[in-house]
Amino acid sequence: MIEREIIERGEQARALLGSPAFAAALDEIERDQVEAIVNSKLSDQQLREDAYCLVQGIRRLKAKLKSWAGAGGYEAKRGQAKNGTTT
Repeated sequence: MIEREIIERGEQARALLGSPAFAAALDEIERDQVEAIVNSKLSDQQLREDAYCLVQGIRRLKAKLKSWAGAGGYEAKRGQAKNGTTT
């Protein structure tokens, strides 16, 4: 992936992470799944496993977006240093 693509992907990731609606949606889904786990019956093993997978998926999504945002910021600063510019 070229520098510009990394920077653009990082900017898009930052925009998503900074979106109150996106953050609220992910938080609500995660909270609902944790509640489903806590309130499940002993016999609801599949429900708990599915809810756990959703929670882990959300956490991985957030981590990936943070990683992309960080990489994009790093590449932008590196490009600025290479070009002798700052913002």
